[in-house]
Amino acid sequence: MRNAPFTSASVAEKIKNFEEHTGYELVVAACHASDPYPGALWRGGVLIGLVLSALALHFYNLHPRSLEILLVGACILLAVTVMRLLDLQRFFVLPSEAERETAEKASALFSQFQSSSLGHQAAILLFFSLSEHKMHLLIDRDMNEKLKAEDLHEILALLRTHFKKGDFQTGLESAISVLEEKVLAKAGKNPHPPTLSVPDRIFWLD
Repeated sequence: MRNAPFTSASVAEKIKNFEEHTGYELVVAACHASDPYPGALWRGGVLIGLVLSALALHFYNLHPRSLEILLVGACILLAVTVMRLLDLQRFFVLPSEAERETAEKASALFSQFQSSSLGHQAAILLFFSLSEHKMHLLIDRDMNEKLKAEDLHEILALLRTHFKKGDFQTGLESAISVLEEKVLAKAGKNPHPPTLSVPDRIFWLD
């Protein structure tokens, strides 16, 4: 897990303990970004390119006038290239875009770990994206009847509090501990744990 702001081994141990105590399969997954956001790249490129070309034209008069159009286009392409190299498009991602893309990625991932054809029976997925600062906690139908939305929001709020401080390690470990307490209190220990266990680790997505 390259450049991860947490120690995966200790978090994996918390996942293992959670599953042993509750009998439910927990999947924790993370990524740097859920999408390359080409729309945000061009949105930022056009904005920065227009600003650069406006500054240039403020000090220099180009003749013929058609050169001004070429200058604007060149500035936009330059801005897009620099933004792509420096990964700056994240500053131009709309909150609605980030929410949609991270939710879709989390949902698709949860479906994979619930695939009966693969023998997976994941009950809970904790997914977060570092660059978008978004996180999702998904539970299966059986767990949905036992845990309320308020319980999930409380755990996500705990994560956000620690993440905003840059303390990812404590945030993850604390969230898993609170989740374990709530599952045991409201769902009890699963009498029929899955026969095929998902590896106890954080799944780092490209």
